[in-house]
Amino acid sequence: MLIDLDLLSAHGGTIHTYDSHDYIFQIEETPRCYYQIVSGDVKLNYTNEEGKELIQSFLTKGESVCELLLFVDEKYPVNAVTISDCTIMKVPKAEFIQML
Repeated sequence: MLIDLDLLSAHGGTIHTYDSHDYIFQIEETPRCYYQIVSGDVKLNYTNEEGKELIQSFLTKGESVCELLLFVDEKYPVNAVTISDCTIMKVPKAEFIQML
């Protein structure tokens, strides 16, 4: 989902920078924000019972990160981990919903 950055900013969005290998969020956290990648790359992953990393997807500039979970009462089933230095627009859930 690509939303204009000025629109997101007008609704409480703020820019955050992450180094490579930083977590944006982790499994079992409650979704509290909308995240849109301004630059960089993110992977969605989890570790299975054998301890192996399973990658669900790779996301890049202009894509949003697990936004559907803002509309249901469920925790994140994956981690969002940067795989390069990233800039992310972050909008609190209430402001994002109001914007829509």
